[in-house]
Amino acid sequence: MMDGMYDRGQLWASLSTDWGRSWSEPGFLCTMARQTDLGSPFRNYQCSYVDGFADEGVLNLFMSQSWQRVLHMQIRESELNYLPTKHDLEV
Repeated sequence: MMDGMYDRGQLWASLSTDWGRSWSEPGFLCTMARQTDLGSPFRNYQCSYVDGFADEGVLNLFMSQSWQRVLHMQIRESELNYLPTKHDLEV
């Protein structure tokens, strides 16, 4: 039972080493934390519409936080191989 756009409240990444023929198990990047109800499920949970670019081995990701501000997250491309999976987070 999802609260509106709750399915957009987390950001996961899958990697491919064969040009998209197969993909890794999704790894967890981040989740949107919220303190208050902003009056709209669309604004309460929002990790969609992510933009990004790579620069010298570092991914720069930009996303809206509840349509009030823009978050900038950086992660080294090499670290994407070590993101926790759903199974890792359930333990």
